[in-house]
Amino acid sequence: MVRGLVCEIELPEGATLEAGEPREQRGQLEGRAYKEAFVSADDATEDRIKVEWVVRAPGGGTIKLVARHDRAGVVRAEVAL
Repeated sequence: MVRGLVCEIELPEGATLEAGEPREQRGQLEGRAYKEAFVSADDATEDRIKVEWVVRAPGGGTIKLVARHDRAGVVRAEVAL
């Protein structure tokens, strides 16, 4: 079982991945568990993970992205070229 965040990119035919890996596995975020008890409601977490890809592709295709975490769920997106 994978722990933490996993991000994947699926490229259309004719596209190449110039930077990044097709599957990026990242660790757990600390989240709010260890924050002070009296934090204002609008205090967003400072824990973030950023995954970047550089793609070279002709127009007209679609890039599919998936980010999943075993406890937080799955987010899917499509980017039209």
